[in-house]
Amino acid sequence: MKKTTFVFLLLLLIGITGLGFQAAAGNPLAMVVLAVLATVTLIIIGASISLIHARIAAKQQEAQFNANVRENLAIMQQMQTLQNAQSKNLMTQTQHLPEPTGSPLIIDDAIFSELE
Repeated sequence: MKKTTFVFLLLLLIGITGLGFQAAAGNPLAMVVLAVLATVTLIIIGASISLIHARIAAKQQEAQFNANVRENLAIMQQMQTLQNAQSKNLMTQTQHLPEPTGSPLIIDDAIFSELE
């Protein structure tokens, strides 16, 4: 802790203690100042808790998103591996197909004239 911070906190503590004694003695101005200080302090504490909660929630959401991305990438990689294996099998099967034998299929032109 720096020396200036320590001195500032010490003066603040002395001031709040003095206000407390004055408020206990019945000074209305000291009571109002203490009430305002307490209100501001509680608002700052509430805002800090809210910000901390939002930060924790954001980190959790980011972690869940990253886990989801990793899972999706793993699924896509598995699908790609499976598709590659299927493609290799199809290429192997087409290479082992027998050569076509015989004459090609011939369609007589007269068949189209009967359709007219």
